[in-house]
Amino acid sequence: MYPLIPLTTLILALGYFGEVLAQSLPLVASKTTVHVGESTVVTLNINTGGRSINTISGIVDVPLDKFQISDLRYGNSILSLWVEKPSIDYGKGLISFSGGIPGGFNGVSGPILTFVLKAKNTGSTSAFVKEVKVLLNDGLGTELSGLATPSLAFTINPAPPKPKVEPKEEPKETIPEIPPTSEVAEQILPPDTIIPEHFIPMFGSHPDVADGDTFVSFFAVDKDTGIDHYEVREEARFLGKITERWNTSWMQSESLYILKSQFLPMRVTIRAYDQAGNVREVATPAPFSSAMTLLMLAGLMLLATATTFLFTRYFYTNSLFSKT
Repeated sequence: MYPLIPLTTLILALGYFGEVLAQSLPLVASKTTVHVGESTVVTLNINTGGRSINTISGIVDVPLDKFQISDLRYGNSILSLWVEKPSIDYGKGLISFSGGIPGGFNGVSGPILTFVLKAKNTGSTSAFVKEVKVLLNDGLGTELSGLATPSLAFTINPAPPKPKVEPKEEPKETIPEIPPTSEVAEQILPPDTIIPEHFIPMFGSHPDVADGDTFVSFFAVDKDTGIDHYEVREEARFLGKITERWNTSWMQSESLYILKSQFLPMRVTIRAYDQAGNVREVATPAPFSSAMTLLMLAGLMLLATATTFLFTRYFYTNSLFSKT
């Protein structure tokens, strides 16, 4: 006979699994007890509780009287289409964000953004998330209900005293001493030295986009600090070697760029910058426009006609039949 499970144990177990599967948007820190002058790395994650989501927006609120915010990163975020890229309001201690997930996300620990907090003053305090909105990946824009947003509590202790160095008589030959330092450990994120990943621009046109003009769309990924912005430049493919009249200067752009030249064949160069200033450059020729294609076909037909006419005239002029 199998042993009976006590009712209280069953209730606790069900409560535990219910908590594990519950939808939540927690802040997780590398450590929550720090000293003044010490830093801690904080990551905002989401547990979807078994549901598929495609949109997340919200604001992280950090107490400025206790912490200084720095080094915001979102390169490894599950959000890839940003409506509002994560940004810091240093005057209010807020980090706002809003983005989407093509295809949706379902998981227990989906990273959204990461940042560093440096302790300024002693005491107990908390960081929390507010104005959160998470939409399900159901095609209806249904909001995820029952989402918990637990606050993250911190304890900030005074900075440890510097070790005392007893004075001693200097020998005749002195060796320089290394000055004593604080025992506070500084936690920082490693520098981003890797350029964004390679991407492929796609050209197209649609009646509902810029009245049918040709455009180029692109999307770069940087898995560390995240993409900061794009720059685009157009260069005439043939005439650009002779004159720069039709070339454009570098212009900051969104991920969809309408070509300035809709007629001449152009070479488009796109630069993707991450937040650390690393850049990936991709160049590709734009397809010939319909007008240019028709013009080239007309030119080829005219050339073929002229060649045929000249050849026929030459043949009949110099043939034996013309000498009889």
